[in-house]
Amino acid sequence: MQVPQTQCEAIEVEQAGLKVRMKNTAEYSVPEQLQQQFDEKSNPKRNFHE
Repeated sequence: MQVPQTQCEAIEVEQAGLKVRMKNTAEYSVPEQLQQQFDEKSNPKRNFHE
């Protein structure tokens, strides 16, 4: 079984001890349609956890 090139690169990065900077949630854009749904709901977190 051959390991895909991207997985080989990921293994090399991990073995080298390199770190990937993770984005904060504020750095991601929210699609307009999803933001509209959030704006219409009184408590979107509660709606996801019902």
